[in-house]
Amino acid sequence: MNPSILNVLLKFRKYQYAFSSDTQGVFLTIGIDEKDRDYLRYFWFQNENDSKSYKILRMTRMPFGVTSSPVIFAATIKFHIRKYSQDQEYHETSEMLNSALYVDNLFYGANTVDKVLNLSQSAVEILKDANINLRKFKTNSNYLKSLWLERDISVARESNEHPIKVLEIIWNTVEDTFKLDVQPLF
Repeated sequence: MNPSILNVLLKFRKYQYAFSSDTQGVFLTIGIDEKDRDYLRYFWFQNENDSKSYKILRMTRMPFGVTSSPVIFAATIKFHIRKYSQDQEYHETSEMLNSALYVDNLFYGANTVDKVLNLSQSAVEILKDANINLRKFKTNSNYLKSLWLERDISVARESNEHPIKVLEIIWNTVEDTFKLDVQPLF
C-alpha cells in the first residue's frame, strides 16, 4: 500500500523545489468499526500494585504502533483521495498523494514555486476533508516559505540543533544537500 522508499526519494529530489510535510495525529483520526474492536483489546490496571484489579478495554481509534496501522492508514488515504482523482482541479494532487505520501509524511517537489504552492495547498485541502492536518512544511526555497506563511500554511521551524530528516536521511534545506548518519552496529 505504501510506495517504495527509493521511488519517493527519487521523485522528491528530481525537481528544483522540494518540499516535505507530515500529518498530525493521523492514526487517531481513523475510527475502528465496532465489530473489529475486540481485536484491539488491552488491560487497564486500576492499581499497579494489584494485578487482580483490571478492566479489559477496546480501542475505538487506530493506535500508533500496531503492525497494521501504516497499511490501514494508506488504505484510508487511498480510499479518501479516490474521489478527487476524477476532479480535474485535484487530479495531479491526488496522484502526488498516492505516490509521495509515505506512511504519514509527504515528500515531493516541482520545477516552479507556483506549482509547489498549488500542490501543497491542494494537498492540505484534500486531507483536511478527511480530518487530517497536513503541517510542518519544509522546503529548499525561502520564497516558498514566505508564501506558505502568507497563506497560513504550517511551516516547520528549523534549527541547526534539530536537522530535518527525510526518511532518516538528513536534509540541509539551505545547502539543499543530503547526509547519511551511519552508525556502526557494534
